[in-house]
Amino acid sequence: MGILAHLRLRTKIAGVAVLAIGMSVLPATMIVRERLQEIRAAQAEAAGVPPAGALLKLLRLTQQHRGLSAMLLTVTALGQAQLLAQATALRDDWRPLTAAVAGRSIGGPASFTRHSMLVAA
Repeated sequence: MGILAHLRLRTKIAGVAVLAIGMSVLPATMIVRERLQEIRAAQAEAAGVPPAGALLKLLRLTQQHRGLSAMLLTVTALGQAQLLAQATALRDDWRPLTAAVAGRSIGGPASFTRHSMLVAA
């Protein structure tokens, strides 16, 4: 008879438990390491959000500055009478467009095109 035949049942069960725990340690360790790597990657991604937000804010402010600077230079070059005439023309183009959008009598692509023309003007 073997060694196992002389052991008590409680000892045999404890031996099987120790063997089972030993066999599960390596897979459990690998899973924990993988999850920790995923957590670190998520933390690194989250750390990049504030700088990206700041960069987008800088981009938006630069675009606004570009538009305002161009407007100021245009106003300076045009003079007040021409500027008033241009503003009146824009208002006259704007009113029918807003009425068409409010009345839903214009399609999306046409509305986008007319808005783009007004913004360009």
